[in-house]
Amino acid sequence: YEDDDFIAFQSLNQSSRGHSLLVPKEHSEDFLEMNPELSRRMTEIAQKIGKAMIAGLGATGLNISFNIRPSAGQVIFHTHMHIIPRYENDGLVMWHEKNVGEEERVLLAEKIIEKM
Repeated sequence: YEDDDFIAFQSLNQSSRGHSLLVPKEHSEDFLEMNPELSRRMTEIAQKIGKAMIAGLGATGLNISFNIRPSAGQVIFHTHMHIIPRYENDGLVMWHEKNVGEEERVLLAEKIIEKM
């Protein structure tokens, strides 16, 4: 996919068959710094690409994500969205969840709300 503001292409290192990157042509270091209008358009384009992946590749689901900052795995410091087709029993594990108690969840929420 390509238009005046975005380009999408297959990832060289694919997490699953068809793993693609959607990249704005305007530079921003990561999604948090991205132009909000481009962010809205990026979502629309990702929907279009995702639907095409399900129809064209036989994917049964999708993961759409950003890696923001090194601790989250960002190694390319230009905003880009991962669109990863998923297939039944593909074995791909995106993250491991941990049970967090109610008291800690409330404290975490309060810290987030305070900074909004």
